[in-house]
Amino acid sequence: MKKGLLGSILAIGVLLFGAKWYYETQVEKQLDETAKSLRQMGVELTYHDVVITFGGQLIIEGIRLDVIGLNQKLIIAKSTLDAGGLVSGVMLLTQPDTLPESLALKFEGLKVPVTEENTLAMHPFGAPGIGKLMVAGCPNRTGFSPVDYLDMGYGDPVFDADISYLVHGGGQLLTLAFSSAAKDLHESSVTMEFALGTSSMNTMAIAQAFMNMRLMNIELTYQDYGLFPRVAEFCQAQGDFQHATYLEQHLEQWSLAWNDIGLKPGAELVSLYREFVQNPNRMTVRLRPSQNVTAADLSSVNPRQLAYRLDTQLQVNKGRFTPVNLVALSEGELAAIEREKQAQMEAEKAALTSSTAPKSHRQEVELARWQEYQHEKIVLVQTDGSKIIGTIDSVDDKRIQFKVFSHGGFMIQPFKHTEVAALYLEEPATDD
Repeated sequence: MKKGLLGSILAIGVLLFGAKWYYETQVEKQLDETAKSLRQMGVELTYHDVVITFGGQLIIEGIRLDVIGLNQKLIIAKSTLDAGGLVSGVMLLTQPDTLPESLALKFEGLKVPVTEENTLAMHPFGAPGIGKLMVAGCPNRTGFSPVDYLDMGYGDPVFDADISYLVHGGGQLLTLAFSSAAKDLHESSVTMEFALGTSSMNTMAIAQAFMNMRLMNIELTYQDYGLFPRVAEFCQAQGDFQHATYLEQHLEQWSLAWNDIGLKPGAELVSLYREFVQNPNRMTVRLRPSQNVTAADLSSVNPRQLAYRLDTQLQVNKGRFTPVNLVALSEGELAAIEREKQAQMEAEKAALTSSTAPKSHRQEVELARWQEYQHEKIVLVQTDGSKIIGTIDSVDDKRIQFKVFSHGGFMIQPFKHTEVAALYLEEPATDD
């Protein structure tokens, strides 16, 4: 009997190890086929090892993607796909028409290159629009470049990231979760709950229901690990600002940056954001629909319309959750902002194409009298020949603080005296 029991255990062991080896080999074959396809598109895929654990986890180590001929690469030290158990893991590999009730994909040591074309890895939540909010109030910039991030002390960030889903009630409810964290940078997480409304885990049934599933709530949490203080320090140095001056300018421009998507922040939101930038630690946003919102709406509906359809609460650091709002700009306000943008663009174009010679219709302002011409419309000509139109905010013995108007507001740009070739009063041209 003992021999029979021992033989059964050995047989099960052989079966398990044989199945493990078989499925690892199948995954490797699939990866190799994928690598061949990517190579035809100019991308080289390599990996070190594939392991399937007896707990049902699929682990791929040493993943590297290189764009052939370019110095662009993506490195992932380790990725883990977890279907929630051995049986679910085997079913995922053998029955692709049926999804497991839970699935998690984890990346460790995900090194993301920061390039001129793409700096999204540095943004909270990796969101494109956040770049304009981050750079608000920083002189002479519409976004931060890789060189700027180097000056802040950052190289290519290395993240640990998780993507997962959990289906409840056999297909009735769906929870999606995303998170990423990088040392000295930030941690971002998003949790979204939807009413999926299917009664099956069939892949096709869920795919058909996906875009029409109804949003129940979203929670976004941002934990700062050093990004906001470094941005503030960098921008203060660029503008030779005191911290209080930079903070006020950042808040002013941050509020105006929302205009680009047709929104303006309410007073409570501005107040809470001020509290956060003064002590950047943790911020959580909760969104709940007041009207029907589907997954498709989140990507296709105008942000101004979504602002009406989502109730928003914000928590800063350890404070309470407070209702806040983003107000949709009226058509008249949008038209006025667009007119101002066009006027500013035309003024800048005219300044760049006109002559810099004093014999033009502009009156040159002598350095000793710069302070006398505050609030006058001025053309500032830099030593490299470029020009900018605005007004003088203040002058000291080293710098001129120049106020430039755009997007319904203004930005203070500092220039050293040695960077200024000339100042001219902007006057309408007259016939000679």
